[in-house]
Amino acid sequence: MPSMGILERGDNILWSSSIEITHYLLLVKYAISFAQNVRDGRLDEIGHIPYQGVERLENHVLFVRTKTFYDKQEIVLNFCLDYVESELHDKASAMQLLDLFIDKILERVKIKGKLIERISENPAEFERVGDDVYREVMGTRQLMAEIETGFMLDAPDRREKTMKLLFSAVSVQGLPIASNFYEDIASHFRISVSESEDAHSILENLISAQLSTLSYESTIQGTSCTYLSLKFTDFFSFTERQLTVNFFPVNDTGRKTLFQDDFSFIVMSEGDPELAHVFQASVTPLFAQTGLFTEKFSGEVTKYSAVKTLLERFPKTLRDN
Repeated sequence: MPSMGILERGDNILWSSSIEITHYLLLVKYAISFAQNVRDGRLDEIGHIPYQGVERLENHVLFVRTKTFYDKQEIVLNFCLDYVESELHDKASAMQLLDLFIDKILERVKIKGKLIERISENPAEFERVGDDVYREVMGTRQLMAEIETGFMLDAPDRREKTMKLLFSAVSVQGLPIASNFYEDIASHFRISVSESEDAHSILENLISAQLSTLSYESTIQGTSCTYLSLKFTDFFSFTERQLTVNFFPVNDTGRKTLFQDDFSFIVMSEGDPELAHVFQASVTPLFAQTGLFTEKFSGEVTKYSAVKTLLERFPKTLRDN
């Protein structure tokens, strides 16, 4: 059954429908932190595979919708829904459930400047409201599935079959080892740089550090983050763009999950997100040729200086022929 949670800003859990999702919400915290560095960045979804406390490994999708309210102060609420891919017909069904939950919560709770204070004073009441709305929404789930099944059509696949590589990195235990940009996207990020500082270097360190931390911290919570997706507005073309960040084991194309001592290959791209998996499979032999990833990380970062050169060799564009 899908589970839900509500975060105030990015780290304060106001309500959750299960113990499990409280662990997954840490991914939301780190992903929001990363998305906020992008101008107009909006976290859309996170993919992950729980491996602790579960009988079998299954792909999970964690949707995030952020609502901002203004009165005497700004209130930012992040509504989250986590589900196993095999449990729901498609992503549209999951989003319908989350939107329904949000609408009903907002009907029951007045969003005013002192909402957070009221919840702190009487958390049991908000917990009861969340539980009631959650049960009501889950009660409509079967009906929604039946309606969608009756109107299913085979829509043509119009996705762009091109992946543009923007950034890649290798990390281990939350520590970046090497990283590289393939396109200048500094203007799309919020960074403060003095005249004596290099904006490109600061951005490279910021992105690699945040994504490395996200990848590692997810394993601490017993799940493996496989990807995150966010949208932002390109203020030069005034178009909406989508960034996808994938996380792979460096030297194992057959295994999807990352564990705490694994070297993580991080890929940021635009275009068809599925091509990131094709890209990973094609570059894994190059990682293997270095002979640097057969042993556990010793703490000596300088040992991996050749990885930067390897990242620079990757093609900037991948097309599905």
